[in-house]
Amino acid sequence: MQTNIINDNSNENQQIDDRIRACHALFLKDKQPVHLQQLRQLALRTMEELEQFNPYLTGAVLNGTVSEDSDIYIQLYVDNNKDVVIFLLNKHIQFEVSETPNKRAPRQQSQETLSFIRENEGIHLILFAVDDLRQNTSKKTPRANLQTLRKLLQESET
Repeated sequence: MQTNIINDNSNENQQIDDRIRACHALFLKDKQPVHLQQLRQLALRTMEELEQFNPYLTGAVLNGTVSEDSDIYIQLYVDNNKDVVIFLLNKHIQFEVSETPNKRAPRQQSQETLSFIRENEGIHLILFAVDDLRQNTSKKTPRANLQTLRKLLQESET
């Protein structure tokens, strides 16, 4: 059974991901699946805490191409970015603020990103407006909400 992840990767990107997976299967067959599962579990716990901000997992943790240095990338769709900042401050989470280029609309401004370390892993929260969630019909960036991530984890455990 294949989990349905919102995705419209180009054929070229899919080929690259397939080659990375093949290399991992050949050279990291004992370590990589365990590390991937750990990162997905951490992503799930983080997304559950951030559920009010419409979290979506993206990147290598979602598509299964993680390496030792891979971080967790979570898109949040919020009415006000300061709500996320206040949430993290109230949880006593120290974070850094940076900008991430908006790949979906390069002419638009960059997206505010809040980055922190949890359980020795890097987590990046990329903040989008709620309207971006409704308008994201291009499906250029593969992403998974909480429900999809739970299914993915369940499938990988069986």
